[in-house]
Amino acid sequence: LGRNGNMPVDKGTVERTWTQLSFSYKDKGIITTWNKKAEEVLGHKSEDVVDKVWTDLLAEGWVERCLEALEKIQSPGEEVVLPMVTGEGLHCTVRFVVRKFGRSSCFFFSCGHTPPSPTVTKWPLEIRSVEGQGR
Repeated sequence: LGRNGNMPVDKGTVERTWTQLSFSYKDKGIITTWNKKAEEVLGHKSEDVVDKVWTDLLAEGWVERCLEALEKIQSPGEEVVLPMVTGEGLHCTVRFVVRKFGRSSCFFFSCGHTPPSPTVTKWPLEIRSVEGQGR
């Protein structure tokens, strides 16, 4: 196990999802869209999640942390990492670019995800500023 009890992930196993997994929510977190890639990666059919609360798809014990991270996002294009539960009960950590529309609506589209696993895995890639190099 890695730091914080998370399973370490080999960066080579991160699957890039340029045919982007995406979903959106509106008032009180109700899912309004869920695309085919989200169905494929996370194993939840659109008809099973649309009109449900998006935080119900987060791994147990992570809701508060994820909502705090989302609250800090101020600009379009900022990213957040969400540990989500698949339809098979596994965990898939997804890095999303976030687009907020006011305080009650949000659109997420992924820029990568870890393979499903029995435990929450820490996102293996970190974006850091490097002196003289930017990010």
